[in-house]
Amino acid sequence: MPAALRARPQWVVWQLEDRPGQPKPTKVPYHLDGDRLRRAASNDPGTWMGFSDAVAAAQRLGLGIGFILTAEDPFICVDIDAQVPLGLQKMHAKNLGGYCEYSPSHTGLHIWLKVDDIPGTRRKVSSGYEIYQQLRFMTVTGRRTTFSPDDVEGSNEIFGRWYTRVFLTEDLQKAARRKNAPAASRWKTDPDLKDDPEGKNTEQLFAAAAQRAFADRFVRLWEGDSADSGGDRSSADLALCNYLAILTQGRPRLMDAYFRDSGRMRDKWDRRHSADGRTYGQITIDKALS
Repeated sequence: MPAALRARPQWVVWQLEDRPGQPKPTKVPYHLDGDRLRRAASNDPGTWMGFSDAVAAAQRLGLGIGFILTAEDPFICVDIDAQVPLGLQKMHAKNLGGYCEYSPSHTGLHIWLKVDDIPGTRRKVSSGYEIYQQLRFMTVTGRRTTFSPDDVEGSNEIFGRWYTRVFLTEDLQKAARRKNAPAASRWKTDPDLKDDPEGKNTEQLFAAAAQRAFADRFVRLWEGDSADSGGDRSSADLALCNYLAILTQGRPRLMDAYFRDSGRMRDKWDRRHSADGRTYGQITIDKALS
C-alpha cells in the first residue's frame, strides 16, 4: 500500500449492502466506534480512521478498506471499469504512471495520482472512465499490478494530455455526431459487415497491441485523437487501419468491426466515396491492405 496514502488518517472500512431499487449491492463506508460499526461520511473527518486501525477492523470483521479523498490532499483516483477492455485499461495505467491496483471485482483498475492541475470531479459511466478528487470514498484492495510504482506519483503534463484525449475529445466528438446525425441510416456497405465477424475479441486486440512498439499511438488513435497525424482525421483513420491490418493479419471485415467500436467512427465511414460504389471506410481499409 502506498506510504503517501497510509500516512493520512482518511481511512474507512466498507461492506456490500442491498438497497431498495438498486440493481446490485452498494459499497457502504463505516468507521469503528469502540466495538460498534457506524456509518462514515466523506465530509466528516470524525468518522474516518488511521490506516492501521482500518486494516485491523477489516481483518477482524471481514470487511474491505477504503480511502476518503478530500480537497486538502493532493490525490486523485482514476477509476476504469470493465466496460473498457483490460488490455486498454493497463495501457492507460502505464501511460499515467501512478500507483495502480485492481478493483474489488478484479475487472477494473484504480490509478492513484498526485497532480496539481485537476479539471474537477468527473464521472463518465457510459465510457467506463471516472475521475475523483474530493468528497469521495474509494475502495482500496492492495492488489497492485505488476507494473505499478510503489507509491503515488503523477505528472501534470501527462495527466493533462490524457484527460484531454479521453474526456474532452470524446465530448467534442459526441457533440459533432449529435449535430450531424442523419435522419435515417446511411449504411452503404456490404450488409455482411453489420455483424461481428468470427474472431472479434477486443480484449485480445488490446493485449496484442500492448506488445507492439506502436501501443501508445494505437490507443490515441483508437480514442479519436488525430494529433499524431497533424490533426488530419483522414490520415489518422488510415493510420489506425494500418495498425488494425497488422493486429488482425489483414482481415478486412474484422478491421471494419473494430474501427466501428473506436472513437474514430463517424457517418463518413459509410458514405460512398468512389464511382465503383465503395464507401470511405472500404477505401480506407483497402489502402491499409495495399
